[in-house]
Amino acid sequence: MSNELVKHEQKDISAPSHFTPEQVDTIKNMFCKGLSDDEFKVYLYTCQRTGLDPFAKQIYAVKRGNQMTIQTGIDGYRLVADRSGKYAPGQEPVFVHDAHGKLLSATAFIKKRTNDGTWHNVPATAHFEEYVQSFNGKPAGLWLKMPRTMLAKCAEALAIRKAFPAELSGIYTKEEMEQADSVEVEVVNSKPVEYITSEQVEELTKLLSECDPSTVKNRDKWLSLKCEKGDLNKLKKECYETTLQIILDRRSEYLARLIEQKMNGDDEVKDE
Repeated sequence: MSNELVKHEQKDISAPSHFTPEQVDTIKNMFCKGLSDDEFKVYLYTCQRTGLDPFAKQIYAVKRGNQMTIQTGIDGYRLVADRSGKYAPGQEPVFVHDAHGKLLSATAFIKKRTNDGTWHNVPATAHFEEYVQSFNGKPAGLWLKMPRTMLAKCAEALAIRKAFPAELSGIYTKEEMEQADSVEVEVVNSKPVEYITSEQVEELTKLLSECDPSTVKNRDKWLSLKCEKGDLNKLKKECYETTLQIILDRRSEYLARLIEQKMNGDDEVKDE
Protein backbone atom coordinates (compact mmCIF):
# COMPACT_ATOMS: atom_id res chain seq x y z
CA MET A 1 0.00 0.00 0.00
CA SER A 2 2.85 2.37 0.79
CA ASN A 3 4.29 1.80 -2.70
CA GLU A 4 0.94 2.74 -4.23
CA LEU A 5 0.86 5.98 -2.22
CA VAL A 6 4.35 6.90 -3.35
CA LYS A 7 3.42 6.32 -6.98
CA HIS A 8 0.32 8.49 -6.60
CA GLU A 9 2.30 11.34 -5.10
CA GLN A 10 4.81 11.18 -7.94
CA LYS A 11 1.94 11.10 -10.46
CA ASP A 12 3.37 7.99 -12.07
CA ILE A 13 1.48 7.02 -15.21
CA SER A 14 1.37 3.24 -15.40
CA ALA A 15 0.91 1.59 -18.77
CA PRO A 16 -2.43 0.03 -19.68
CA SER A 17 -2.29 -3.68 -20.25
CA HIS A 18 -1.88 -3.37 -24.03
CA PHE A 19 0.83 -0.64 -23.88
CA THR A 20 4.38 -1.14 -22.65
CA PRO A 21 5.94 1.61 -20.50
CA GLU A 22 8.12 2.56 -23.47
CA GLN A 23 5.06 2.90 -25.68
CA VAL A 24 3.35 5.09 -23.06
CA ASP A 25 6.35 7.43 -23.04
CA THR A 26 6.33 7.59 -26.84
CA ILE A 27 2.59 8.35 -26.96
CA LYS A 28 2.94 11.13 -24.39
CA ASN A 29 5.96 12.73 -26.05
CA MET A 30 4.73 12.47 -29.65
CA PHE A 31 0.96 12.73 -29.54
CA CYS A 32 -0.08 14.23 -26.22
CA LYS A 33 2.11 17.25 -25.59
CA GLY A 34 0.39 19.82 -23.39
CA LEU A 35 -1.85 17.35 -21.58
CA SER A 36 -1.79 17.17 -17.80
CA ASP A 37 -1.00 13.81 -16.21
CA ASP A 38 -4.66 13.29 -15.35
CA GLU A 39 -5.76 14.15 -18.91
CA PHE A 40 -3.17 11.76 -20.29
CA LYS A 41 -4.49 8.97 -18.04
CA VAL A 42 -8.01 9.57 -19.37
CA TYR A 43 -6.66 9.47 -22.91
CA LEU A 44 -4.85 6.17 -22.34
CA TYR A 45 -7.95 4.67 -20.72
CA THR A 46 -10.04 5.73 -23.72
CA CYS A 47 -7.54 4.11 -26.10
CA GLN A 48 -7.82 0.90 -24.10
CA ARG A 49 -11.64 1.05 -23.88
CA THR A 50 -12.14 1.63 -27.60
CA GLY A 51 -9.25 -0.42 -28.91
CA LEU A 52 -8.23 2.46 -31.19
CA ASP A 53 -4.53 2.73 -31.95
CA PRO A 54 -2.81 6.09 -31.31
CA PHE A 55 0.21 4.97 -33.33
CA ALA A 56 -2.05 4.53 -36.37
CA LYS A 57 -3.54 7.97 -35.59
CA GLN A 58 -6.96 6.40 -35.05
CA ILE A 59 -7.44 8.40 -31.84
CA TYR A 60 -5.88 11.61 -30.55
CA ALA A 61 -6.34 14.33 -27.96
CA VAL A 62 -6.90 17.97 -28.89
CA LYS A 63 -6.49 20.80 -26.39
CA ARG A 64 -8.64 23.89 -26.95
CA GLY A 65 -7.92 26.39 -24.22
CA ASN A 66 -8.12 24.42 -20.98
CA GLN A 67 -10.46 21.77 -22.41
CA MET A 68 -9.29 18.42 -23.77
CA THR A 69 -11.32 16.66 -26.44
CA ILE A 70 -10.63 13.07 -27.47
CA GLN A 71 -11.20 12.71 -31.20
CA THR A 72 -11.17 10.12 -33.92
CA GLY A 73 -12.24 10.05 -37.55
CA ILE A 74 -15.44 8.58 -38.91
CA ASP A 75 -13.46 5.43 -39.77
CA GLY A 76 -12.56 5.11 -36.08
CA TYR A 77 -16.26 5.21 -35.19
CA ARG A 78 -17.04 2.58 -37.82
CA LEU A 79 -14.24 0.35 -36.52
CA VAL A 80 -15.46 0.49 -32.92
CA ALA A 81 -19.03 -0.23 -34.01
CA ASP A 82 -17.97 -3.05 -36.32
CA ARG A 83 -16.01 -4.81 -33.57
CA SER A 84 -19.23 -5.09 -31.57
CA GLY A 85 -20.61 -7.53 -34.14
CA LYS A 86 -23.91 -5.66 -34.02
CA TYR A 87 -23.30 -2.98 -36.63
CA ALA A 88 -24.00 -2.70 -40.33
CA PRO A 89 -23.95 0.32 -42.67
CA GLY A 90 -27.31 1.81 -43.56
CA GLN A 91 -28.77 3.42 -46.66
CA GLU A 92 -27.29 6.45 -48.39
CA PRO A 93 -27.70 9.73 -46.47
CA VAL A 94 -30.61 12.04 -47.24
CA PHE A 95 -29.96 15.75 -47.76
CA VAL A 96 -32.30 18.72 -47.34
CA HIS A 97 -31.78 21.99 -49.23
CA ASP A 98 -33.65 25.26 -49.16
CA ALA A 99 -35.41 26.83 -52.16
CA HIS A 100 -32.12 28.32 -53.35
CA GLY A 101 -30.18 25.04 -53.19
CA LYS A 102 -28.38 25.84 -49.94
CA LEU A 103 -27.56 22.74 -47.88
CA LEU A 104 -29.56 22.66 -44.65
CA SER A 105 -29.17 19.18 -43.16
CA ALA A 106 -28.10 15.59 -43.69
CA THR A 107 -29.66 12.47 -42.21
CA ALA A 108 -27.55 9.32 -41.98
CA PHE A 109 -28.68 5.78 -41.27
CA ILE A 110 -26.94 2.79 -39.69
CA LYS A 111 -28.19 -0.61 -38.57
CA LYS A 112 -27.80 -2.17 -35.14
CA ARG A 113 -28.66 -5.70 -34.09
CA THR A 114 -30.22 -6.08 -30.66
CA ASN A 115 -29.71 -9.13 -28.43
CA ASP A 116 -32.84 -10.83 -29.81
CA GLY A 117 -31.27 -10.85 -33.26
CA THR A 118 -33.44 -8.08 -34.70
CA TRP A 119 -31.84 -5.44 -36.90
CA HIS A 120 -32.99 -1.85 -36.38
CA ASN A 121 -32.43 1.28 -38.45
CA VAL A 122 -30.85 4.09 -36.43
CA PRO A 123 -31.15 7.55 -38.08
CA ALA A 124 -29.56 10.82 -37.00
CA THR A 125 -29.69 14.30 -38.48
CA ALA A 126 -26.94 16.94 -38.53
CA HIS A 127 -27.72 20.56 -39.38
CA PHE A 128 -25.23 22.44 -41.53
CA GLU A 129 -25.14 25.65 -39.47
CA GLU A 130 -24.33 23.68 -36.31
CA TYR A 131 -21.31 21.86 -37.71
CA VAL A 132 -19.82 23.91 -40.54
CA GLN A 133 -16.25 25.11 -40.06
CA SER A 134 -16.14 28.76 -41.04
CA PHE A 135 -13.71 31.59 -41.60
CA ASN A 136 -15.19 35.07 -41.25
CA GLY A 137 -18.69 33.63 -41.46
CA LYS A 138 -18.12 31.61 -44.65
CA PRO A 139 -17.50 27.85 -45.04
CA ALA A 140 -13.82 26.97 -45.01
CA GLY A 141 -11.58 24.06 -45.91
CA LEU A 142 -13.35 20.85 -46.89
CA TRP A 143 -16.65 22.35 -45.74
CA LEU A 144 -16.35 24.69 -48.71
CA LYS A 145 -15.17 22.05 -51.19
CA MET A 146 -17.40 19.11 -50.21
CA PRO A 147 -20.06 20.23 -47.71
CA ARG A 148 -22.40 17.26 -48.30
CA THR A 149 -19.65 14.74 -47.56
CA MET A 150 -18.60 16.53 -44.38
CA LEU A 151 -22.15 16.93 -43.08
CA ALA A 152 -22.97 13.30 -43.88
CA LYS A 153 -19.98 12.22 -41.77
CA CYS A 154 -21.28 14.29 -38.85
CA ALA A 155 -24.74 12.74 -39.18
CA GLU A 156 -23.25 9.24 -39.37
CA ALA A 157 -21.18 9.90 -36.25
CA LEU A 158 -24.33 10.97 -34.41
CA ALA A 159 -26.09 7.78 -35.50
CA ILE A 160 -23.22 5.49 -34.48
CA ARG A 161 -22.82 7.21 -31.10
CA LYS A 162 -26.59 6.95 -30.56
CA ALA A 163 -26.46 3.21 -31.26
CA PHE A 164 -23.27 2.53 -29.28
CA PRO A 165 -23.16 5.02 -26.38
CA ALA A 166 -21.16 2.84 -24.02
CA GLU A 167 -18.36 2.36 -26.51
CA LEU A 168 -18.21 5.93 -27.84
CA SER A 169 -19.37 8.31 -25.11
CA GLY A 170 -16.92 11.17 -24.64
CA ILE A 171 -15.32 10.67 -28.06
CA TYR A 172 -16.07 12.90 -31.03
CA THR A 173 -15.12 12.76 -34.68
CA LYS A 174 -12.82 15.28 -36.28
CA GLU A 175 -15.62 16.42 -38.59
CA GLU A 176 -17.94 17.15 -35.65
CA MET A 177 -15.36 19.28 -33.87
CA GLU A 178 -14.15 21.38 -36.79
CA GLN A 179 -16.81 23.97 -35.96
CA ALA A 180 -14.88 24.61 -32.73
CA ASP A 181 -11.95 25.74 -34.88
CA SER A 182 -13.94 28.33 -36.82
CA VAL A 183 -12.19 31.67 -37.04
CA GLU A 184 -13.58 35.19 -37.01
CA VAL A 185 -11.04 37.81 -38.08
CA GLU A 186 -11.62 41.52 -38.17
CA VAL A 187 -11.11 42.53 -41.77
CA VAL A 188 -9.09 45.70 -42.11
CA ASN A 189 -9.33 47.67 -45.32
CA SER A 190 -5.97 46.99 -46.93
CA LYS A 191 -6.66 48.94 -50.12
CA PRO A 192 -3.64 51.18 -50.77
CA VAL A 193 -4.14 54.93 -50.51
CA GLU A 194 -4.24 56.61 -53.91
CA TYR A 195 -2.81 60.14 -54.23
CA ILE A 196 -3.31 62.70 -56.99
CA THR A 197 -1.03 62.62 -60.03
CA SER A 198 1.99 64.85 -60.58
CA GLU A 199 0.04 66.73 -63.27
CA GLN A 200 -2.74 67.44 -60.79
CA VAL A 201 -0.18 68.60 -58.21
CA GLU A 202 1.30 70.98 -60.79
CA GLU A 203 -2.16 72.29 -61.65
CA LEU A 204 -3.10 72.99 -58.03
CA THR A 205 0.28 74.59 -57.33
CA LYS A 206 -0.17 76.99 -60.24
CA LEU A 207 -3.68 77.90 -59.11
CA LEU A 208 -2.50 78.50 -55.55
CA SER A 209 0.19 80.88 -56.84
CA GLU A 210 -2.60 82.95 -58.39
CA CYS A 211 -4.42 83.29 -55.09
CA ASP A 212 -4.01 86.14 -52.57
CA PRO A 213 -0.35 86.04 -51.37
CA SER A 214 -1.36 87.70 -48.09
CA THR A 215 -3.32 84.55 -47.13
CA VAL A 216 -0.39 82.12 -47.47
CA LYS A 217 -0.38 81.34 -43.74
CA ASN A 218 -4.08 80.53 -43.63
CA ARG A 219 -3.79 78.63 -46.90
CA ASP A 220 -0.99 76.41 -45.57
CA LYS A 221 -2.98 75.71 -42.42
CA TRP A 222 -5.96 74.71 -44.54
CA LEU A 223 -3.85 72.47 -46.77
CA SER A 224 -2.34 70.70 -43.76
CA LEU A 225 -5.85 69.51 -42.93
CA LYS A 226 -6.29 68.13 -46.44
CA CYS A 227 -2.94 66.42 -46.90
CA GLU A 228 0.06 65.37 -44.81
CA LYS A 229 2.14 68.40 -43.76
CA GLY A 230 0.47 70.47 -46.48
CA ASP A 231 2.25 68.47 -49.18
CA LEU A 232 0.04 68.38 -52.26
CA ASN A 233 1.72 65.13 -53.30
CA LYS A 234 -0.06 63.56 -50.31
CA LEU A 235 -3.50 64.79 -51.29
CA LYS A 236 -5.82 61.78 -51.58
CA LYS A 237 -7.35 61.17 -54.97
CA GLU A 238 -10.89 61.36 -53.64
CA CYS A 239 -10.20 64.86 -52.25
CA TYR A 240 -8.98 66.31 -55.53
CA GLU A 241 -12.23 67.61 -57.01
CA THR A 242 -13.33 69.32 -53.78
CA THR A 243 -9.90 70.89 -53.24
CA LEU A 244 -9.70 72.08 -56.84
CA GLN A 245 -13.08 73.81 -56.59
CA ILE A 246 -12.18 75.55 -53.33
CA ILE A 247 -8.90 76.88 -54.79
CA LEU A 248 -10.67 78.04 -57.96
CA ASP A 249 -13.24 79.91 -55.87
CA ARG A 250 -10.52 81.61 -53.82
CA ARG A 251 -8.57 82.55 -56.94
CA SER A 252 -11.74 84.02 -58.51
CA GLU A 253 -12.42 86.07 -55.39
CA TYR A 254 -8.86 87.39 -55.38
CA LEU A 255 -8.92 88.27 -59.08
CA ALA A 256 -12.26 90.03 -58.61
CA ARG A 257 -10.77 92.16 -55.83
CA LEU A 258 -7.74 92.95 -58.00
CA ILE A 259 -10.01 94.23 -60.75
CA GLU A 260 -11.99 96.24 -58.22
CA GLN A 261 -8.77 97.69 -56.76
CA LYS A 262 -7.57 98.82 -60.18
CA MET A 263 -10.91 100.40 -60.93
CA ASN A 264 -10.83 102.29 -57.62
CA GLY A 265 -7.15 103.20 -57.91
CA ASP A 266 -6.21 101.42 -54.65
CA ASP A 267 -2.58 100.46 -54.12
CA GLU A 268 -3.22 97.06 -52.54
CA VAL A 269 -5.91 94.47 -52.10
CA LYS A 270 -6.90 93.81 -48.53
CA ASP A 271 -7.77 90.28 -47.44
CA GLU A 272 -11.37 89.93 -46.42
